[in-house]
Amino acid sequence: MNDSRALSKNPETLVVGIGVSAGGLEAIGRFFDNVPRESGMAFVVVGHPGGDAWMLADELLAKHTELPIHRVESGMQVSADQVYLIPPGTPMALSRGRLLRAEPPRGTDSMHSIDAFFRALAEDCGPRGAAVVLSGAGPDGSQGLRDVHDAGGLVV
Repeated sequence: MNDSRALSKNPETLVVGIGVSAGGLEAIGRFFDNVPRESGMAFVVVGHPGGDAWMLADELLAKHTELPIHRVESGMQVSADQVYLIPPGTPMALSRGRLLRAEPPRGTDSMHSIDAFFRALAEDCGPRGAAVVLSGAGPDGSQGLRDVHDAGGLVV
């Protein structure tokens, strides 16, 4: 995507990583009901493994936002005023404003895809990163929240 809203051209863009469990599609819908069309932020939704509802996540989210919604592919450039959906259980990293397929770090649970993305968000964006966990009772996301906070980012 060659776009003036791309992170590489607009390093001030806030990147918001949103961790959500399989049962959290209602919560993510309510979140996007309140996001303005031109917020200047990029949104990366990371699903925790489980459930088939994520197969329809883009269709369900389209009912709650006018922002363009993209299913993530490795190498995709992140831009403001866009929503990116990372499939549940798919480890992705953010490097120089691009979403890249990643291998889970050795000795970690490969099911902690939210933690892995938040860690990469902290490293790539520092204080321009934000991490939000909307639903879930498990530990996935808790370490990543600390990483974003320690990098100077916003944690909700």
